[in-house]
Amino acid sequence: MLRYEENATKTLKAIIEFCAKIERDLKTDLSGNIRSINVTELNALLTSVPELCRASIVEAGKGKEISDIDARLAKIAPSISAASQSIPHVKTEADVRNNARSAISAAKKVIIDIDEVECPHCSGRGQKGLGGSLCSYCRGSCFVSNAEANAYAPDKLDEQDCPRCGGRGQTGFVGDLCSYCGGDGYVTEQEVEDYDPALLDEVECPHCNCHGQYGRNSTICAYCGGSCFVSKPVAKEYNRTQIDEVECPRCGGAGQTGRVGDFCAYCNGAGIVTAKEAEDYDPALLDEVECPHCNGHGQYGRNNTTCAYCGGSCHVSKADAKEYNRNDIDEVECPRCGGTGQTGLVGDPCKLCDGATVVSRQEKSAYIEKYG
Repeated sequence: MLRYEENATKTLKAIIEFCAKIERDLKTDLSGNIRSINVTELNALLTSVPELCRASIVEAGKGKEISDIDARLAKIAPSISAASQSIPHVKTEADVRNNARSAISAAKKVIIDIDEVECPHCSGRGQKGLGGSLCSYCRGSCFVSNAEANAYAPDKLDEQDCPRCGGRGQTGFVGDLCSYCGGDGYVTEQEVEDYDPALLDEVECPHCNCHGQYGRNSTICAYCGGSCFVSKPVAKEYNRTQIDEVECPRCGGAGQTGRVGDFCAYCNGAGIVTAKEAEDYDPALLDEVECPHCNGHGQYGRNNTTCAYCGGSCHVSKADAKEYNRNDIDEVECPRCGGTGQTGLVGDPCKLCDGATVVSRQEKSAYIEKYG
């Protein structure tokens, strides 16, 4: 559609081809979501047809040089336009597909003779990669002749995966275009041979060591902004003390608390806070207190059994702490080891509680019934 101003008739021709392709795809057994997307796209394409038809008629009347096919397509544009909007306010898939078939049928006698198929190298997009470079096979036309499509051999094109980005066209965590291929994802064989990272004006970010983020919650690096790399002058100017980040006083920079990796309640997993936040830190203001069941240990027993109340977090909310009732938890002192978790003179794990020091009430009753 972005080619509309350049050549409305060619765009109209491409739109009709795309509609025909989607209509063919809809005849297959597509999943619900994919089918819905195709129908939506088909309807959007059909909506553009009337305006393109009007533009192609104006274009044909300007006297500029156009192909015979373009001239014939412009001549039947009114019937294509009428067919594409034969049912106003389209709502159902059947309506959309009927409109598409009508428009395709109206244009068929012209476009059926067109010797072109979607470019096999760019899949009809006319571009490759993220940098907007024109496809090296169709040169941006989106289509090639059947003969060209049959002769297509990707290994004969002078295109290699970019050694900088591995063919992705971007680096870092925020979608920066690769500094070597410009976002295309590929370079020539000669450029692969000439590639030297030292010649690029970028080095690993000294603040995040090229990770682009840090902390348990993947906080974006405050220096490179998630790019993972910075320019050499920027790296040279790096001063850790100028960045307003200090270790979180709650988790000591770990980003987590407890035995099960809970995100720190103060830094939310980042591991760092601002100097002001560190200064304002007051544990009493956090909605968490030591678990009353395990006394903040998160586990108990000789086998490190996870606390049944806090689940290993070591802390609970103030409301949960207030509602705590030891009798609500199905745990009692193991009758075999007396709650020590071990038996004998050498500290063997208790065979009943396996070292946990506690058992369920049912287990205790069964043990007493059998052994007294």
